[in-house]
Amino acid sequence: MIRKDFETGGFPLQNLAPVMCICADYSVQMAYNKFDLVNILKNYDIRSCYGVWPGKKTTDSFLLDPKIYIALPLPPENSKEIDNASEIIVHMEAGQSFLKVSYTVGGTEYESKSKELLDYIKKAGVRFSLVFD
Repeated sequence: MIRKDFETGGFPLQNLAPVMCICADYSVQMAYNKFDLVNILKNYDIRSCYGVWPGKKTTDSFLLDPKIYIALPLPPENSKEIDNASEIIVHMEAGQSFLKVSYTVGGTEYESKSKELLDYIKKAGVRFSLVFD
């Protein structure tokens, strides 16, 4: 990961790499996916945000710009955990028609026929496999 990625909205927000948001009253709000982060940024008076990056030997944190992260594309609410997916597969018909998105989070497999989810995956630059059924 390049340091600039943290400054331009590329922090890979997920359960293993959460974001800590420090509020004006010094309380801390934790976000484990982009959907929850944007909700925190909209509903609290945030003073600063830190992305927690786990390392092999040491864990580090990076200052994130809330203005950039509030403008990121978001998945549909019912698929907000896709940021934590270990595998994402986009299923297409042979004629290039979209069928569904399947993804695995914590050993549980989910499926969605939402084109909004497909748009999110493409816009957010999330890695996925493409399968023609």
